[in-house]
Amino acid sequence: MPLYWTSFVTGVSIAFPLPELTASGCRVTFHKVLNDENCLFDVRCIVKYLLMLGDIRLLEEGPISGDIVIFDAVHAKASMVSKLINPIVKKGIMCSQNAFPQRLKEVHVINVSSYLDSGINIIKMFVKPKIKDRVRNYKKNEWYKKLESYRSYFEDQENVCSNEPKRINKAEPTPTEYEELFGTKGSFSKLSID
Repeated sequence: MPLYWTSFVTGVSIAFPLPELTASGCRVTFHKVLNDENCLFDVRCIVKYLLMLGDIRLLEEGPISGDIVIFDAVHAKASMVSKLINPIVKKGIMCSQNAFPQRLKEVHVINVSSYLDSGINIIKMFVKPKIKDRVRNYKKNEWYKKLESYRSYFEDQENVCSNEPKRINKAEPTPTEYEELFGTKGSFSKLSID
């Protein structure tokens, strides 16, 4: 495959490992399909791109505890899901499971639509049972719906305030106490530098 595919892939999706490891020593990789109506979603190019990221990490990275993948599927389309049912995807998954030393700890797929959910279930057929259990799907707008369900609670919180006469210690905090609680006292809107 000629090298022109690199510009093709970066126009269709982005995928990159985050620079810092997690506290448990895992590398987080973020992957997102871009919102391009005219893009030609070529699974071969994307699998090659992801395997090349793995190669670069093998060359540059020391030992890590494992990989955490976050895939944002907000722009994934039904036509893309049908292309994932492909022998190249199966070979890419097998290669990453068996040939790369990094071990997959977690996969989080966010903004999953109903048609993508069924596509993910098909892909799960290609992976080991242990990895299948590590894949988590999060529906589109799941948290927005939850936030909306707490609407009355947050509206009530707008009217909550402290009852100052019931305070035991009415003394103003000392400057040191104030700085410990709230940071530097005052406003920097008129900061003059000599």
